[in-house]
Amino acid sequence: MHQESLGVHYILDLFFCNVDLLNDSTYVISSIKEAIFRANANLLEDVKYEFTPQGFTAIFLLSESHISIHTWPEKEYAAVDIFTCGAHTKPNDACNYLIDVLESKKPVKTIIKRGEIL
Repeated sequence: MHQESLGVHYILDLFFCNVDLLNDSTYVISSIKEAIFRANANLLEDVKYEFTPQGFTAIFLLSESHISIHTWPEKEYAAVDIFTCGAHTKPNDACNYLIDVLESKKPVKTIIKRGEIL
């Protein structure tokens, strides 16, 4: 018996990002909120923690699951997880938007189907 997946989990490794953008948490948070809109998802709550001297972690709770980001400006790198469920969501649109706005010169996208029984 084949069951469709319950959700899809995109894992983005964003290498060689624009350092100035990664250091601007306000810009990144705003960009993720736009990515949530583009994914046709619904933001419930978000939390952010800034590290010293740079970098931050933010998690966005969605009614469809979550998006998280962890930045390492000193490495020109950001790790992003986008996990959504529901046929109405477009997580790949969110991924492509974040790749563009963080100016990643070497994005690596991994896609995992969640809850799928083969």
